[in-house]
Amino acid sequence: MVSSPDSLWMSPVDSKPQPPQLPPARSKSIRGAPDYHLNLKSILGITTAASNGFAYSKCVSQFAVCAGSAAAVARIESNSNITWKYFRAGPSTLSTPKPGSIHETPTSATATENRLPTGTRGKAYTKTTRSPLIESSALPHDSMIAREKTRTVACVSMTVNGELLAVGESGHNPRIMLYSTETGSADVPLTSLREHTFGIRCLAFSQDMRWLCSIGDIHDGFVHLWAINPKSGAAKLHSTNKCTSFVQDVAFIGASFVSFGTRHVKLWRTLPTPPASPSKSGFDQPRTLSGRNCLLGILMESTFSCIAVVNDKTAVLCTDRGHICLLEDTGRTPELRLLLRVEFSIRCTAINNDGQQLIVGGPRGIIQIIPFSLYTEGGSVLATEHVKTLVSNELPEVMAIGLLHEKLVTIESNHTIRVYNAKRTTGGLNIDGAANIIPSHGNPILGVKFICQTMNRPSGFFSWSIDGSIIVYSPEGISTRKLTVPLDQQDDKCINELRVLRMSKDSGHYISGDKTGILRLLEISGCKECAYIRAHHGEINDIATVQRNEDIELVATCSRDRIIQVFQKRSSRLELLQTIEQHSSAVNEVRLHSKGSLLISSSSDRTVVIHSLAVAEGSMAYLATRIIALKASPLSIAFASEESSILVISTGDRHLNKYDISSGQWVSSTKFVNYDKNESVLLTNLAIHEANDCERLDCLLFGISSADRCIRVHDSNTGVTIAKEYGNSEGISGLAINPYRADNGETEYMVVSAGLDGSVMMWTFTAGVSRSEGHLGTSRLELVQPLRRVLSRSTFLEYQKTLEADGIRTLPSTPTGHRSTPHVRKRASDYALKAQSSNSMASRFTAKLETPTRTGFGDQCLSPLTTRSDCRTPIRQHHTKTTINANELDVLADRLCQSLRTYRRKLSSSSFDTVNPHKTQEVDRELDLTIHAMIDRAKRKSAISDFAVEDLLETYSEKLAQMVERRIAGGSSKTLQVQVGEEQDGSVHEEG
Repeated sequence: MVSSPDSLWMSPVDSKPQPPQLPPARSKSIRGAPDYHLNLKSILGITTAASNGFAYSKCVSQFAVCAGSAAAVARIESNSNITWKYFRAGPSTLSTPKPGSIHETPTSATATENRLPTGTRGKAYTKTTRSPLIESSALPHDSMIAREKTRTVACVSMTVNGELLAVGESGHNPRIMLYSTETGSADVPLTSLREHTFGIRCLAFSQDMRWLCSIGDIHDGFVHLWAINPKSGAAKLHSTNKCTSFVQDVAFIGASFVSFGTRHVKLWRTLPTPPASPSKSGFDQPRTLSGRNCLLGILMESTFSCIAVVNDKTAVLCTDRGHICLLEDTGRTPELRLLLRVEFSIRCTAINNDGQQLIVGGPRGIIQIIPFSLYTEGGSVLATEHVKTLVSNELPEVMAIGLLHEKLVTIESNHTIRVYNAKRTTGGLNIDGAANIIPSHGNPILGVKFICQTMNRPSGFFSWSIDGSIIVYSPEGISTRKLTVPLDQQDDKCINELRVLRMSKDSGHYISGDKTGILRLLEISGCKECAYIRAHHGEINDIATVQRNEDIELVATCSRDRIIQVFQKRSSRLELLQTIEQHSSAVNEVRLHSKGSLLISSSSDRTVVIHSLAVAEGSMAYLATRIIALKASPLSIAFASEESSILVISTGDRHLNKYDISSGQWVSSTKFVNYDKNESVLLTNLAIHEANDCERLDCLLFGISSADRCIRVHDSNTGVTIAKEYGNSEGISGLAINPYRADNGETEYMVVSAGLDGSVMMWTFTAGVSRSEGHLGTSRLELVQPLRRVLSRSTFLEYQKTLEADGIRTLPSTPTGHRSTPHVRKRASDYALKAQSSNSMASRFTAKLETPTRTGFGDQCLSPLTTRSDCRTPIRQHHTKTTINANELDVLADRLCQSLRTYRRKLSSSSFDTVNPHKTQEVDRELDLTIHAMIDRAKRKSAISDFAVEDLLETYSEKLAQMVERRIAGGSSKTLQVQVGEEQDGSVHEEG
């Protein structure tokens, strides 16, 4: 596969990038370095489960299926071996015609723009006359091509002789690409057509290979008929019309073609016959395509699912309700007649070469043969008593079927391909029960990992999907085993998923983590579940393993609940060693480095914490020794080797940072900028490997760019792009690299990428010219609290002493991270301090307060070895540590000022005659103690001068004393007046 390096340059963080005048389309990035390329080796798994994504040729025993961003063509050899060839083109790849062919633009730009919706005219049309392969870097002014991404292949079609392959894309502004399966390139199509706007639903070649029909999605609403030159692969738009029905598929019947779908059967005419070469045609504008609808009658509410062409005038149509109908082209209005109804829903059909037997497939893997014969030109008699069931093994639903030479190929609903041996006898067609099975995940794949990496030879690998399926592959990409991890479902609203899967270092167990926080230890050989632990409250984000010694293997897990759990694996048991609560947000990745001596964790709180392993009295624990604060959240972390001390961090602000964890020093920071597209590159799933074959290259940096769905390889020191290739169509979810020594002595890299489209792509990264090439048991969900083992204060001090004896400083065990952005306060001058009131001055001082730390999630937890039993062990008590929070002191100061203001207002406006002297003395005492505490703190911090403190004390004391004296004096005078009045009233009564 030809790949030109992207126009990327590294610019320092503090400097403004200066783009070059005109970068070359292809140049070696590093002088003296070999020219590396990513070459596609194979694609594992298909992404279709419908008849429009499956095509076959009886003449050469080959079939084509959709496989993510490529079309996979399989040829069945005489010895039943299957060889694959993959056809894929980048989003900016233009067509290359066959040598010696002459063809023009398929349609004029004016005619194309008249059929496109408003807002897309002049944008979606691309000429097909450019022959060389042009990447986006060579088209700096073509913004439309530069911004495109790789697309999913939605449908395929193949000519009768299997020489031409048509591929249709999905999404906005899709392409129809024609490839030559025999002599053409697998990377560059013969013709690339852009006429549809919103995806291509189905494609079909005519029997004489001179027509190609394409129907867009329901949002596109157009059907196009293309005139094809079989020799050169040139195509020209012949006629077009609107088609707004939901179409399942399309097929040619002689010189016409029929489209069918939901309550829709329509026959389209292709007359007049096109000329021999589209370049010599006498028309410039596409014609209006004419067609007639079929009268459905009692089948008005049916959905027609599949078709089998009998001859140039007759075809058999089937419905999802089990109806088998005969469609006849009488020259005027097509006739549709019901022949038979079976008891199951028909999803696919095919007819044998002699046209006497019809093969249908449906649910539960049912495949039946229905014999029928044509007696008259206008009628048909179906022999229902001879219906024969070939396969009924309670398999998944059969969605597509094809009858090749002595082979029967089926595609099931879970994207599995089965190839049966089909032999023709005097009694009909017989199918051997044994089948060659090519499994697929059928669901988004979340990761891929190598089993064991050695330099002697490439290693096998395994992939896992969200439904719990695991497929193990050999180094050649052949599936050897398919397993299923049991997932406990809590309710229908929240569906559990398999998130992380790792293999133990002894290659004897799988360690899985799901969405509900369940950690499982699965035995590979015996298919037995050895451990079942509720490790986290949320989904498990990452699992790291390392072999500590011959008997102990360390396992670290992290989750969205901000917790890191450390286990030790002994034979078939998992024992909890420690619970680390160091982060204040979700922990995304965890790494065990230097044989478990260091534990590195990255979190969404924009920190990377380095923990060192401490050993005391035969036990182990990890203590935080360094914290790396970042400007953005870390996306991925990686080391160059097991002994390297340079940590590479990819952050959300599109930077690549390097830190020396031994000294805690920042080494460098780079930002990869693509000047042609005017955007920077965001890298995830980092992997660093040494470049042993080149003196000018130190390390190779592999990563995934989610913006353009590419696999990128950079020089880790300079940031220069070495290679880039488009990967899976729906996003790349996993990347694994295995370097090994080839037969010629050079180091080659086996790269495997997993995608959300359900396919796995195998690559080879080499120097030179680019080329293309059982069930594990059941479980039940136990509603228990997650395991916790937080170190007590005394235990923490013991481990801390061991590390400090080696000269390593430790950090507090409290969560770190960016909780909130503190406000920057101005430092007031001495004059401003004098002018402030007592209330405002009190709010400027802080005091030491003790705040409790976050406690555990529960009072009890499972024991370290937790199987299906109910054994439990009490959790250790959490020891709190006194901390100071400036934000809480500010809040308390504001509340104190507000309370004093309220008390002063009530004191001056109260209607009570007397004041309790004891309460007044208590208030006076508390204010005096508060003032002294403020003075002591101010002296320690040297915030204000002694003169200002004395002035403040005198002013505040005098005002408070005067206020209290006035209040007491006022209350005493009122009491005296009341007593005098009572005495006067008594004397008046006595005189009376």
